[in-house]
Amino acid sequence: MYLCPCFEIFQGIGNDVRIGKRLGWLSDKMVTKGTSIINSCCENNTERMAAYRLINNKKLTMEEMVEYLAKGCSKGCSDLSHVLCIQETTEVVFRHSGRLSVRDRDFGYGTSELDQYCIFAHPCMVVDADSRMPVGFSHIKVWSRDRAQGRKKATQRSLLKLEQKESFRWAEAASESTAALPKKVRKTMVGDRESDIYSVMCKDLAAGCDFLIRSIHDRPVDCDVEDGRLGMKEYMESLPVSYTYDLYLRGHKGRSSRTARMTLRYAKVTIHKGRKCLDDVPEELTCYCVYAMEDPSSVPASEAPIEWQLLTSHVVDTAEHAVQCVEWYKCRWFVEELFRVSKSEGFRIESVQLESGAAVKKLIVLTMYAALRCVTLKRAYDEQDESVPTSRLFDETERELLDVEMERIHRHSPKALDGRNPFREHSLAWAAWIIARLGGWSGYVKAHGKPGYITMKIGLDRFNQHLEIIAFARSKNVYKE
Repeated sequence: MYLCPCFEIFQGIGNDVRIGKRLGWLSDKMVTKGTSIINSCCENNTERMAAYRLINNKKLTMEEMVEYLAKGCSKGCSDLSHVLCIQETTEVVFRHSGRLSVRDRDFGYGTSELDQYCIFAHPCMVVDADSRMPVGFSHIKVWSRDRAQGRKKATQRSLLKLEQKESFRWAEAASESTAALPKKVRKTMVGDRESDIYSVMCKDLAAGCDFLIRSIHDRPVDCDVEDGRLGMKEYMESLPVSYTYDLYLRGHKGRSSRTARMTLRYAKVTIHKGRKCLDDVPEELTCYCVYAMEDPSSVPASEAPIEWQLLTSHVVDTAEHAVQCVEWYKCRWFVEELFRVSKSEGFRIESVQLESGAAVKKLIVLTMYAALRCVTLKRAYDEQDESVPTSRLFDETERELLDVEMERIHRHSPKALDGRNPFREHSLAWAAWIIARLGGWSGYVKAHGKPGYITMKIGLDRFNQHLEIIAFARSKNVYKE
C-alpha cells in the first residue's frame, strides 16, 4: 500500500513532461499551504500567474488527471488482496456569481433552485479492507447539470434506462474501478442508501465487483412463509438475534455520543427486478442481508435507534461475517470526512475565485487528492497500525523534520503523556500523533478524545510551514545539518 506523492503521479500527463511537473508542483503547494485558493497557496505573483495558466491550459484535461490518479491507486493496490471502493456524491456550490456566466456549461443548477453555479463530484475512494487505510482514488466523476434540459420530474426519470440517469455513476464507478485496479485484487463497491438500485447491484457483479449497500427500499423477498414473500424488514425482524455487541458512537447531527448496544441478524435473501426497471439485468438476484439494530435499552429518549439494513454479495453465514460487513460499511464515513476537509473547514474549495468551470473541475480533483492525505493520517492514528512506515506519506526531508518535532515535544514535557509518543518510532501512527500535537491536540485521549480531521489538517499546515522555514534557512546556509 502506497499513497503516491502528487509530483510522482502526474509525471507525463497531457503528453507534456512540463505540464506533469507543474501540476505536481501546484498540488504539492496546495498540500503545503492547506488551501485550494491559488492566491493563498502561491507566494508571489509569478507563481500565481503560472498556476492560473496551468489550470486554464486546454492541453490539461480533467479526465487525464483522473486517469493518472487511478494509475497511482493501482500501484498502491499491487500488494493488497481486497479493497473497499467507497462511493459518495458531493455538491460544490459557488456563490461569487458576479464573476460567473450562465453561458459556461461547466456550471449548472444545484439541488436548491437558488444555486445556479454548481458542480457535482463523485469520487471512488479505495481503502484496504484489512488495515482500513486509504490507498487513493480508482475513479472520480465530476459533472454539472445541463441548464437547457431543466429538471426532470420523477415520472420522466422513470422512463429512462440507468445509463441515461445521473444514478448511473454508481455503476460506472464499478466498471472504471475494475479497469483501473489489478485483476487479482478483490473489489467491493460500498454505497449509501442512494445507491440502493437493483440495476446497480447487478451491474456491479457483471463488472467483476462485489457490493455492500445500505438498503432503503423494503423489497419483498422470497422466504419460507405461507404466502412465499415478506417485506425485507419484516422478514429480518422475524429472525432470532444472532449476535450482540457494543458500538461506540460519536455525537453527530442530533445524535449524542454513547455506547450503543447493537443486535445483528443475517440471512440469505432473493430480491426481484422491479416492474419499472427498463435495464437488461437478471429477473432476480440472490444476496445476503445484514440487519443491525440498536437495542432499545441504549437509545436516548429523544433519539431514534441506529438501524442499518445492508445488502451484500459477500457470503454471510456466520456472525463474524456479519460483523465484518458492518465494519466495512463504517468505512463509508471516510469519504464524508474527505468532503468536509475539502470544503469550508479545510481546503475551502467552494471559496475559489476562478471564472472557468472547466478549470474549477480540475481544481476539485486536485483538492480531493490533497485532502486524502489528512484523512489518511487520521486513519493511521485511529487504527494504530504500527506496521505502516512513515515513508508511505513522508519523504526523507519530512521524516527528518518529524524527528526534530518529536524531540521538541518530548523536551517540553519529558514525563507527561503529552510529551511521550505511544506508538512505535517511525510508524505512520507515530507521525500522526506528532501532526495532531502540532494541530493543537492535547495528547490526552481520556480527557479530550482523539484528534479530528480538522486538527490533522491544521497540524499538517504548521508542519509544512516549519518545512518551508528549514528549506529557506538551508538555502541561506543558516540551517546546519
